[in-house]
Amino acid sequence: MKYRKATVLAQESATTPATKTIDLDLTEVISRLRIQVRATNSNNTMIGHPAKIIKNVQLVDGSDVLLSLTGEELQAVSFYGTKKRQMDVISFMTGDITQPAMDIFFGRHMWDSLLAFDPKKFTNPQLKIQHDLGLGGSTPTAMTLAVYADLFDEKVVSPSGFLMNKEIYSYNAAANAHKYIDLPTDFPYRMLIIQALAPDKMPSDQLNNIKLSENIDKKVVMDLGVKDLLKNLLTETDPLIEDILAYIANTSTRVWTQIGYEGVAVGNNYGLTGYLMANGGIAGGTFNATSATSANVRFLTRGWCPHSALQIMPGNLDDPEDWYDPTALKSLRLDILGDTAPTTTTPVNIITQQIRKY
Repeated sequence: MKYRKATVLAQESATTPATKTIDLDLTEVISRLRIQVRATNSNNTMIGHPAKIIKNVQLVDGSDVLLSLTGEELQAVSFYGTKKRQMDVISFMTGDITQPAMDIFFGRHMWDSLLAFDPKKFTNPQLKIQHDLGLGGSTPTAMTLAVYADLFDEKVVSPSGFLMNKEIYSYNAAANAHKYIDLPTDFPYRMLIIQALAPDKMPSDQLNNIKLSENIDKKVVMDLGVKDLLKNLLTETDPLIEDILAYIANTSTRVWTQIGYEGVAVGNNYGLTGYLMANGGIAGGTFNATSATSANVRFLTRGWCPHSALQIMPGNLDDPEDWYDPTALKSLRLDILGDTAPTTTTPVNIITQQIRKY
């Protein structure tokens, strides 16, 4: 076999919040790691998107951090990097098992022989998964965690490096205020992502303008209003589609979804006549719905910006020669202007994806 799928962590109980550390003592090159959560809902009360259950994932080699993202950030990075949504099952109904998944692609796509993670290049690579089932789903009372790897087996590859993903900065936006962030210039960028996730608010309700400049404004890479930036850049991706199961009351009920921008949800009741429609559109990963008769509902949601994340780095994501290389610069600065009334209690996160050579 040229390729194989390996179980890195067999399904085990993860009901108690903890950090699971896994030694990646593999000899084969890894194309993708997949984190699979299965959490059993105890009621119909939705507390958050199930991806929130994964608080943080790190890939480390001693003190060297090779990856550090939340579950929501992992899903956003995976979507923008591959233009595909991970396969998961999102249910908020009593007794159902909600199954969010987080894919870690070390290359541009599955089985990328140019970019992949070679554990042999490191001393003691470890995957650390911090989880808390009380953060997502519908009050889960039991949960399991598993990790799988897609490996190059008999096919011999010699990748030149891998894609390194990190949340490098987090802050709370302030109305009409600039936030200046010095970005790393150590490795070339494939993606630069800004996540402005706040319930009921689109990214353009949180942020007003984004400016990226080199060497203290000697060269301006971009300087655009967020509304214009969204319209321009989102033509580069297809809309995100997510299926959701939820119990909807005959009063307004908040439902959680990945979609953060310009989304819409439609649904139908199980076993009852008539259809249910969302009250208004989706914003900030939430929408409200009402059923004439309280019932279980299957929703189809469609929109953009997974978990309200926006990929702003221009260029061809498939061509490493086209990626942004700041290594000769003295400084690379992001200037983010807050909108007039942002949600100041929900952080804005800055995420980088850089190519790291062996």
